[in-house]
Amino acid sequence: MSDKTLWSGWRLLRPQKKATDGQEKRRYQRDRERYQFLMGILETLEQKVPGVIEGKPNLSFSDTDTTAVFEALHQNTPPKALRKTHNFLVRGLENGHEKLKWRVTIPSPLVTDVRKPPTVTTSSFSDLHRWDALVEKHDAMSSVENLSGNALSKWMVGRWLFQLIREGALLNKRHLEQMPQAFEQGFSFAPGTGFITLADCIQSPNSAEEEKEEGEASDDNPPPEPPSETPIEKELRSHYRRLCLSPMSQLLLLNTYQNIGNAWPRTASKSIVPVEQCLMFYIKHIAVETPPVNMSALLTMAKTASALDMPPLLTHYASKADASLSLRPSSWQRLLNHNVLIAPPPLQSTPTTKTSTSTSKPLTRPALPLPTS
Repeated sequence: MSDKTLWSGWRLLRPQKKATDGQEKRRYQRDRERYQFLMGILETLEQKVPGVIEGKPNLSFSDTDTTAVFEALHQNTPPKALRKTHNFLVRGLENGHEKLKWRVTIPSPLVTDVRKPPTVTTSSFSDLHRWDALVEKHDAMSSVENLSGNALSKWMVGRWLFQLIREGALLNKRHLEQMPQAFEQGFSFAPGTGFITLADCIQSPNSAEEEKEEGEASDDNPPPEPPSETPIEKELRSHYRRLCLSPMSQLLLLNTYQNIGNAWPRTASKSIVPVEQCLMFYIKHIAVETPPVNMSALLTMAKTASALDMPPLLTHYASKADASLSLRPSSWQRLLNHNVLIAPPPLQSTPTTKTSTSTSKPLTRPALPLPTS
């Protein structure tokens, strides 16, 4: 190992022993091995360009030497440590270029894209039998007994929420948390369908001025009233999605309104009961086996089931908060049933004179009808 003074711009500190217990010894050993490995890389670079370890100014690096060092680094570094090792050398060269006027072509930092976990895993697939039992019990639509008041309200709201999850329309926790407001706003109608509107607030009003007003406010000088917000400014603060309900979801929502009204269940202190509490209250009443531990576990089971029953696009749309614009019911049904739209043949103007005696007609494929919700 080189005895030369290490330049601070490499940001590589020699490991120090801090204690004598077993855990500290293992930590020191790991840090020492990493230090020696990185110093070996710097010594390889030192052989190409003398003076890089000590941080001499005005060094010149040929592209061939730089490329050779990075290629050797990629070949000799374990995959798990490759990104950190590569970026250690990149940062050191950047510091040398900025502070010591090194003339060097610096490679780009190495960025790794973490692979998202698959929707269907061995663990989630093994829970499908519990999901199937919940769906079978729910579809039986057994009546509720010995419940009244707030307990009945939670049960009915939870049943409606589970229906939305069960049919694959709502598989995102953030969307579920917006349901109390949508429930109380009520049901809306459009030609051929009905829907509720989910609103996700992405910015509080006057958020840029809140900190300034708090700093200037005092007992003698109260903060000024915020300026009135225009309707378009209010609308730009939120993301909206129309959730078009299936006939069964519409019936359950109507039944819920008839029994408990359009007020979301409240606690004794008049605060809104969390969505997860309503949903899990219903799940515990219909669960034949051990129920899911929480809403996240339930959604994992629902996503796995939907991935096996629905096209990937619909599963992705229902499980992501900002995947796309609202899907129309006709589009949902068309994708679900794998129907492909075919444009009808263009209309032709009627000729004023007969130009041909042929009676044959061109063969055209009729367009598939657009399924309705």
